[in-house]
Amino acid sequence: VLYDEMARSIPETFAASRRDIYIQRFRETWTEHIGFLTARGWRQLKRVPLWGNAAEVRGAPPELSPVHMSELQSIADLAASDPTATDVTAEQLRARCEGGWLDPDAFWRLGDRGAFALEPRGRHAAVTAFFATPEGWDDTLAAASAHAAALGARELYFTVEPHEQPLRDALAARGYTEVDAGVYYARDAD
Repeated sequence: VLYDEMARSIPETFAASRRDIYIQRFRETWTEHIGFLTARGWRQLKRVPLWGNAAEVRGAPPELSPVHMSELQSIADLAASDPTATDVTAEQLRARCEGGWLDPDAFWRLGDRGAFALEPRGRHAAVTAFFATPEGWDDTLAAASAHAAALGARELYFTVEPHEQPLRDALAARGYTEVDAGVYYARDAD
């Protein structure tokens, strides 16, 4: 009933701006949600694999410091040294933070070796940013996993876009596997 009401309210809610298409994102394993959408004419638009592994503490907890907005250039420089990361500028990081796509209160730095941001989602923790030097990659991944476990997550996962093959390969080499997928469903606007 809630989804039916949501679908009925879309035209009124977004009346101030014209929409050509509506998109919803779910985990692929959420079959009830997806069944509801497909029964109402929504179609799968995109599938993005989620690569995960157990969130756990290995060894002593790492010393993390919060990333401050004034440090975004150094994080962009760090990203430039990461062979698995896509290019990112300080301005893009700032826009992601200001736009709500990256929570600056959940962005952590492991000295000059790496940085990551997590979004806790119940038993899962999504990695929303990850950058590390080649020498610091494993330490940064272990720090992200330990931090996720400290937040109560049992699984740490990365959303891996098709163009991020180096990241996929690095995760696979460290025991990560495809655990689910983010699927985007769309329907034309009324």
